[in-house]
Amino acid sequence: MNLTQNPVAMRSKKAILKALLKLMKEMPYEEITVKQILLESKLTRKTFYRNFDNKKDVLDSYIDSIIFEYLSEVLRNNACKNSHFLFEIIVSFLEQYKEVVSILWQNGLEHLLLNQLNTHILSNHRMHRESSTDSVLSGEMSDYLCVFNIGGIWNIVNMWIRTGMKEPMEDIIKTIEM
Repeated sequence: MNLTQNPVAMRSKKAILKALLKLMKEMPYEEITVKQILLESKLTRKTFYRNFDNKKDVLDSYIDSIIFEYLSEVLRNNACKNSHFLFEIIVSFLEQYKEVVSILWQNGLEHLLLNQLNTHILSNHRMHRESSTDSVLSGEMSDYLCVFNIGGIWNIVNMWIRTGMKEPMEDIIKTIEM
């Protein structure tokens, strides 16, 4: 993936993502070709490959941007110290990106989100671990605690999505905090 901030490239990337998501609503992800994405986006093959390596790269780059935005919000609000507030941020992002999350789940691609979460959150945790004075967070074993928490949160979110996001997250948070 090309990380340029060029406005034309940014518009092209957005058009490619929009085309891929539209196609994923209509057909299984595995059946979608780069050619179909190009027809839908009205862009050229050269433009696609200037920005992405393949269709998975399109999703990965978008998921990356969502996770970086999420991590920025967590760090900005020091939410790691407050599980209730952390869940609020997670729910806020799920609601904001509900359509994309649903499309990923419908296409059996939720593992892409989990893989990116594990990669970025663990990396972020390691970076902050170095400066932590908290003995629980400072040791290398804290990586296990970090991925344990990601897994727990992931399974709660996964169940919430599979059940149609009907239950108010406030009720789920209260149940977990008991």
